[in-house]
Amino acid sequence: MLQTETTSKGAQARSAGNGHGPGAESAMIRVAVTDRQALVRSGIERLLEDLDDIEVVATSSTLEDAVRHLRGHRPDVLIYDPTGDEQPEIGSEAMAALAEASEQTYVIIIGPDGDPDMARNALRCGAAAYVGKVEDADALAEAVRRAARGEPYISGRLAIDIARLELAEEADGLTGRETEILRLIALGHTNAEIAKMLFLSIRTVESHRAHILEKLRLDSRAELVQYAIDRRLIP
Repeated sequence: MLQTETTSKGAQARSAGNGHGPGAESAMIRVAVTDRQALVRSGIERLLEDLDDIEVVATSSTLEDAVRHLRGHRPDVLIYDPTGDEQPEIGSEAMAALAEASEQTYVIIIGPDGDPDMARNALRCGAAAYVGKVEDADALAEAVRRAARGEPYISGRLAIDIARLELAEEADGLTGRETEILRLIALGHTNAEIAKMLFLSIRTVESHRAHILEKLRLDSRAELVQYAIDRRLIP
């Protein structure tokens, strides 16, 4: 639910500016939070409100509400968890809608920890940062502060995982989509499940699977799993 009460921190923020202009060093960082789970929203809000340089100006449960709040509040940072939506990953259309609502707002995506595909996709689509859900409070606060300055943020562990993905793609000639499907196959998902998760047809997934086996010169799922483990694409 949109918060309309003015806090003492909010008054400080207005006197100092919005974080992007003169006096930005001492300005409060104004944050909006969007997550379908009320407990997660309130948890993030309480965590951030304990910090002296950050205030939460709005919370919402859907992307549509987030867009409306961005237009009304123009926060410095939006923390958005897309995993509860029908499409469980941030996409270019969603990012475009958020950017159109408020060009001055930087977006932080929070999502599954250890998911380099989602993290990389979020950054490619224009997010300023990606924070895994098991990261600690300090990591989220650091992401907010960096995003407010227009600086990208991703945890060191995820950065390493992304580098491994890209090295595997370069070494074996796999495309990004093929590497993503390879990981999901190795994690035990069926073609139908992968098609639903990635919004592809089952036939398209089957075609990708055949190309992966051909490129890697493998014959079975067991060999794909071992390959993914050897490349450290899965635990």
